[in-house]
Parts: sequence; C-alpha cells; structure tokens
Amino acid sequence: TTTSIADDRARVDVRVKLRNDDTLPARVQLVSRLLDTSGKIAAEQTQGLSVGATKGLDSIHHLELANPRLWQGTEDPYLYHLVVDVRSLSGALLDRVEHPYGVRQFHNLPDAQPQVVECLQILLNLPDRQPELRP
Repeated sequence: TTTSIADDRARVDVRVKLRNDDTLPARVQLVSRLLDTSGKIAAEQTQGLSVGATKGLDSIHHLELANPRLWQGTEDPYLYHLVVDVRSLSGALLDRVEHPYGVRQFHNLPDAQPQVVECLQILLNLPDRQPELRP
C-alpha cells in the first residue's frame, strides 16, 4: 500500500504473511524489492526472521522510493515490479511472490463518489523440513 507520496519520495508498505508448516522452527531472510521497468532496484528492505514450528507471523516492510514515477491511469500506466523473497540464511531462494505495482494515491473530494481500492495480500509458505533453515 502506498502510504505517502511527495514530489521526491513515496513510501510503500508491504504486508507479508509468513507461515512455517514444519515441526521445527525456521530462521529466514525476508526480502522485499520494488524494481523499475528496467529491472533496477528502486527500493529494498531485508529482514531476518525466526518463525516458530507450525506458526505464522505478519511482517510489514516500509519501502522508501526516491523520485517515484506515479501510475497515471491510461495517460501513463507506469508499473513497478514488487518482488518478495523468502531466503535461507545462506541466501538460497525458498519462495517468491511477484506482482506489478502502481504507485498512486486517492483523494477524497467532498462531492466525489466513494472509490474502491484493491489490496494485495502476499502469503508465503516455508517448505517442510529444510535443514538449512534451522537455528
């Protein structure tokens, strides 16, 4: 969700639900990235997490985007590419979710009709019995 936009900055909050279906706890790296249309990293956050056995957790990454190019509908439908990875502590990719993302905001005008805004929920699962995930 884009939480703030200024001329030279935007903040995008990425909410991730992570679940460990294994019977042992897991330690992983959660990496969220916004890529521009050329594939260059525009914003990134990495977080180390411990997920209990058969437990889940929510995490929110706050991506700070410098000089954002806004999605302007059909006039300029610019989309970033949101990539969320779950990686082992050694860097091996365990799971990935990718989604196009437009940086935009809505304003409520006094006489305007209500708008419906879609929300993306990312659900990532850890594979069972990955020895490299163990503390």
